[in-house]
Amino acid sequence: MFYSEVTCLLIAFKMSEAIDPSTASASEENLLWEHTPLLALAAWMSSTDFVDERGGDSARPLRPSSARVYQSMFSKFCRFLLADRSEFDPGHLGPLLLTLQPEQIQAFLAANQLEGKGIGVRYLRLLERVFDRLGALQLTLNNPARQMAMGTPSVVAAVDDPKMYLTPPQQHAVLAALDALENAPRNEGDRETSHEKIWRNRALVCLVLGAGLKVSEVLRLQLQHVSTVRHEGGSLWL
Repeated sequence: MFYSEVTCLLIAFKMSEAIDPSTASASEENLLWEHTPLLALAAWMSSTDFVDERGGDSARPLRPSSARVYQSMFSKFCRFLLADRSEFDPGHLGPLLLTLQPEQIQAFLAANQLEGKGIGVRYLRLLERVFDRLGALQLTLNNPARQMAMGTPSVVAAVDDPKMYLTPPQQHAVLAALDALENAPRNEGDRETSHEKIWRNRALVCLVLGAGLKVSEVLRLQLQHVSTVRHEGGSLWL
């Protein structure tokens, strides 16, 4: 059975009502790892302990955006561990994590086609650090990711899938689909097919196509980022 990230985060929220992660003692942090590892990871990454364990004079707290990436990666791994559970229990995830075996990590990498890729190496490094933390808290003596991480190339040497770009015909097909949607019959009162929503969606798609923006960049756009002066061909500058 598949458990969404939202479900896992809701369970973490319920646990946070009993324990404040920002001020958790060592024993309380142990409880978080045993019952809500997602919440424990978020609390650890925002703590000075995480900064110290990174080492070096230049060690500094993670940027919130980086922390969110790691938390999303860890959440995906946790959902994989829970995938064959027919009934959800908040207590399942902690024991599954604390008794994790290298074969389960290998199965996760294989199932998501991450073996030998840069993102796969990042997963191994993240899990290696998580189990270092669990070892420091005396929750486990085993670090199932360490041997695997040592035997893999660095992130720089690993090979990711080549970047893919829409060809000009594919870009025209996307714009044609937007035209078809605009001209399609719509139900009165349906907000999802309203002119406002259609033009908003069209503007977002054109921004991505024309400016090569990533989703994260589109989400941060504000009106003042768009020039009101039209240039040659009617284009606008960002």
